[in-house]
Amino acid sequence: MQGAGCRKQYTVTSGTLFANHKLELRTYLMAIIIFANAVKGISASQMSRALGVQYKTVFVLVHKLRAALMDNQDDTKLEGVVEMDGCYIGKTKPANKKVDRVDLRLASNANPNKRCIIVARQRADENSNMVGATVTKTFIIKGEYPNAINKIATNHMLFY
Repeated sequence: MQGAGCRKQYTVTSGTLFANHKLELRTYLMAIIIFANAVKGISASQMSRALGVQYKTVFVLVHKLRAALMDNQDDTKLEGVVEMDGCYIGKTKPANKKVDRVDLRLASNANPNKRCIIVARQRADENSNMVGATVTKTFIIKGEYPNAINKIATNHMLFY
C-alpha cells in the first residue's frame, strides 16, 4: 500500500512492535490474548504450540511484548497500601553430587545473567467499588544488589 503524500510504503503494523514480521495480524492479536490471559506468564514453547508457529518466532514476539510493557509504564507515584514482591530469574542450579557443588553465595560463582524481577501493586481504596490492585509496576534488576530496591523506589518515584 502506498500513501498519496509521502510515496513510501506502509502497512497497518508500521511503527508498532509488530513491524518487520511476516505473520498475519490475527496471529499477533491471538498472541496478545494468550499473553494477557496467562496468570503466571506463558512460555514461548507453549505459545508456539497454541499459535501453530515456530518457537523462534514466538520467542522474539514474546520478548517484544514484554519490552513494550516495560517501556510504556507511567511515572505516577503509588499511594495508599502498596504490596511488593520479587523473584530471581536465572538461578544457577546446584550440582547433584555434593563434591561437585560450589558456594553460590560467592560473587565469583554467581550467574552473571541472574535478574531480580520486582512487582509493586497499589491496592484499591476501601471506599471505591474496585477490588484488587489498581496499578501494577514491574522492574528488572540486573544481579543481586541489596540497595537496588531502594534505588528503584526513589528513582522511579514509587512511594510518597
